[in-house]
Amino acid sequence: MTVDAGAKEVGVEVEAEAEAEAASPSRSPSFASSWLKTVFRSPAHVDAVLLFYDGRVRFANRTSLARVLRVCHVTARKVAADLLRAGVLKELEVGSSKVVLLNEDSPLTRTLFKFLDELRRVGGDAGANRVEV
Repeated sequence: MTVDAGAKEVGVEVEAEAEAEAASPSRSPSFASSWLKTVFRSPAHVDAVLLFYDGRVRFANRTSLARVLRVCHVTARKVAADLLRAGVLKELEVGSSKVVLLNEDSPLTRTLFKFLDELRRVGGDAGANRVEV
C-alpha cells in the first residue's frame, strides 16, 4: 500500500467516525465544543469567568469590566457578549446603562462552577472562596 492510499483509508475511517458521532442523539459534541470555545476563548474570557466565580465582582458595566480585567473596552465588550451568549452572564438595565451579572438561573453556569470546583479540589485549592450558585 502506498502512503497516499494509507492516508485515504485513515481519512475514510475518521470521516466515518465523525458521521457516527454526529448521528448519535445521546450527545452533542458540537454544542459542548462550541460552548467551551466561547467560554474559554481567551485569557480575558477565563479571567472574567473567574472574577464572577470567586465573587470578586457581582455585577459590572463594560467600562469597569475592562478596568478590572486590564483590557481595552472593545475586548471587555466582546468578552461580555460571548459570556452572555453562552448563558454564563445576563444583562440588566440600570437607568440608562447596562450591567452584566452572573446568570445564577442557568444550568450551564452551575455546571461550569461545579467543573471549576472540581479543578480546585484536584489542584489542592479546595479552600478558596467562591460564590454559591
